[in-house]
Amino acid sequence: MTRRFIGVRWWLGVAFALVAAVSTALVVSQFSSQSQNAFRDRAQELALGSTFVAAQDVAAAAARGKADDASLMAIAQRQDLSLRLYDTKGVRIGSASTASVARAKP
Repeated sequence: MTRRFIGVRWWLGVAFALVAAVSTALVVSQFSSQSQNAFRDRAQELALGSTFVAAQDVAAAAARGKADDASLMAIAQRQDLSLRLYDTKGVRIGSASTASVARAKP
């Protein structure tokens, strides 16, 4: 009767490789989740900052009496945003978009 014998060296090696693979997968998964959250948070901060600066620029242009389409378009292009300007009743009185700027250029 012949019986195959797997030595301690072999099954210890396989067990070590399995533990290393599982721990590596867990570390990579955790790092991926943390980096995604960090990128998402930073993108939100940048978007809020751009929106705040654009709102200040629009308010300054309105105070000077120059909140026309050309100034909105310049602000939209400078901040890389799509802007929509509404009055106090909720009626849109102006808009500008970086996509329209890109399409308008030949």
